[in-house]
Amino acid sequence: MNCENNFCIYWSEGKCILENISLDASGRCEDCILVNIDESLLALLRKKLLDKYEEDL
Repeated sequence: MNCENNFCIYWSEGKCILENISLDASGRCEDCILVNIDESLLALLRKKLLDKYEEDL
């Protein structure tokens, strides 16, 4: 099944690796488990991407 949530542990190369999933009333996956990213790593990566973006302006 195609999936756009690359922060889910079941996501691999644009697809869900589970054979079956459950959807809630809004059509969202109820089986999704999100990857926890340490805030300090996230801040570092945001800064790195922002610096790259500003270089391209």
